[in-house]
Amino acid sequence: MEHADTLLTLAEVSIAFAGFTSVVVIFRRREAGWLPSDAFRFQAMLVVSLSCLLFSVLPVVLHSYGVREDALWGGTSAAMALALVGGFVASRPFLRELAERPDWSSNLSRILSFGQVIVLTLLVLNAVSLGFRREPGPYLTGLLWMLLLCSNYFVRLVAIRWVEISEGDEE
Repeated sequence: MEHADTLLTLAEVSIAFAGFTSVVVIFRRREAGWLPSDAFRFQAMLVVSLSCLLFSVLPVVLHSYGVREDALWGGTSAAMALALVGGFVASRPFLRELAERPDWSSNLSRILSFGQVIVLTLLVLNAVSLGFRREPGPYLTGLLWMLLLCSNYFVRLVAIRWVEISEGDEE
């Protein structure tokens, strides 16, 4: 399989994000508690990183069973698109509630939603072989999208929180 090394590298990166999530939880237990927006980011980061892990190894496993390349990339693209839609639908009530909070960035949320639509479109087009020939490009884009989401959640959980804490110390 041509992209096995790339997929396994992405799996390793997703494992690292899941590990970072654990470290954040350990340090956060020492504090007073979690803001609802941080709790959402933590849960989303864990779910997205583990989903990225699953979708990184899935093509390698299916290929080892002899699944043809076109069926492999089409099927896994469809599965990833369904998972992303499911995650988006499941998180909608939380996102609506969080949009009212001052510690939530509605503009960033809109940008990420737009990016999600673009990635979903690529995955669906790849799955139905429209504009793409059931190739790995859109699928790898979906995996990179998941890692981008994890990066966003991680920065918002850690870096932004450190700035808020250090600003509180100056007062």
